[in-house]
Amino acid sequence: MKLEKLERQIAQQEQESMPLADYYALKNIPRGLCVVINNEDFQGSWLNSRKGTQEDVVALRSVFTLLGFIVSVHNNLTAEAMLQELRKLGLRDFLDEDALVVCVLSHGELECVFGADGQPVSLKELTQPFTSRGAPTLAGKPKLFFIQACQGSNYQRGAWPCPPKPRQEEAVRESSLEEVVRESSLEEVVRQHPLEADAGVVHKEIVACDADFLLGMATMPEYRSFRNIYTGSIYIQELCKQLRRSAESLENDDILTVLTRVNREVGKGEYSYYKQIPQPKYTLTKKLVLKYV
Repeated sequence: MKLEKLERQIAQQEQESMPLADYYALKNIPRGLCVVINNEDFQGSWLNSRKGTQEDVVALRSVFTLLGFIVSVHNNLTAEAMLQELRKLGLRDFLDEDALVVCVLSHGELECVFGADGQPVSLKELTQPFTSRGAPTLAGKPKLFFIQACQGSNYQRGAWPCPPKPRQEEAVRESSLEEVVRESSLEEVVRQHPLEADAGVVHKEIVACDADFLLGMATMPEYRSFRNIYTGSIYIQELCKQLRRSAESLENDDILTVLTRVNREVGKGEYSYYKQIPQPKYTLTKKLVLKYV
């Protein structure tokens, strides 16, 4: 126990010494809210019950509590109830909170998830209440959304990787060199012709409305995601595993590094003869390192 405490103290000291401009500040305890919307039963709908989802709730509650978040779980919300809950949350004063986490566990289709009544809620509607304009006290702070839901009805298949031939490797090197030349040329153009915008002088930094979001999708557009009826979904369980691994490590791995590991581990598996690969999408402007508090 003493060794674990010492390791945490060392990791915390290293985190505090990281360049402030490159990392999101995590100073408050609790760090913020982790809201879990867990739709399991779809009574009166054409959608089947999502057995095993409670295991995901347990895993999310455990890891985000250890990461310093207050976890709130909402079960079986209709589409309208989901929207109302998120709009209400968006009106919250986040001044003394460092981040927001929202996890949605449900059925889904392309660019949407379903309420317990079988009605769709678009991904845009999930995030809209938390833009810098909608929730100004969240401006400049990370907003993490993890979506466990199918995004279509197609199945992903795999293929054996083929090692590149010598000529292909040479072509790759030449292509990479061309990109460097193009980038250098672009930098030269920018230096010679500074960019202008038709606006007056801005005296303080303004945060883009849709900045600082991370959308962690369980699968690619148009494809299914998988869930074990006894142990939970493949994506959420691996996500929680990798969050724990990162939090316990002496390395300061940021959330995108964590999600890359999730992609790799989920992508290795085979589920009813098919594959699954998650997809992180983000507008983060800094690195986010999550450690136990």
